[in-house]
Amino acid sequence: LFKSCDVSLEENKAARDAGLTGGTVFTHTPEGGIDGFGGKLSVESFRSFHEFRTNEVEGDNVMALTSLEDIFALAETKPVFLKMYEQWCGHCKKMKKHFQYASTNADSQVHFVEVECSASGNVCAQFKVSGYPTVRVLSKSDAGSYEVFNYDSARTHGALADFAVNVADMTAGKTTPY
Repeated sequence: LFKSCDVSLEENKAARDAGLTGGTVFTHTPEGGIDGFGGKLSVESFRSFHEFRTNEVEGDNVMALTSLEDIFALAETKPVFLKMYEQWCGHCKKMKKHFQYASTNADSQVHFVEVECSASGNVCAQFKVSGYPTVRVLSKSDAGSYEVFNYDSARTHGALADFAVNVADMTAGKTTPY
């Protein structure tokens, strides 16, 4: 069931408490709770969102890494989409399935990597993590230097997957490095 609601009304307090804003389109299931829909308003995107909400992610392409050397080695071949998190973080737990689902897209132009900060030495400090989850992109430029970009878009599977397919726009200078 998809619904659009005015979260300023008291009757929609649960949606507001779940972080939904404005006239957000969302879905609710007893087992999955409330989740905002952040994709394009089309039948296909609603279908994809419903599948995401009701199915387990199988065959994700997320690598769990703990060293800077491994992360930079991956950046030699294509940009690295980094999710830096902590096990105890509620926002991180909510984003986990979104990140996994986005990684299943065959057209991805990035490596999907997650780093548990407390288990990874100074990796998160090197990427200036100050809150969780933090999402960054590490890219090697044509000149051979490395650049790190903030990912500031929605943390939904649709937005993450769209980004992964179009990452060349970001690394080509259309977004400023942090």
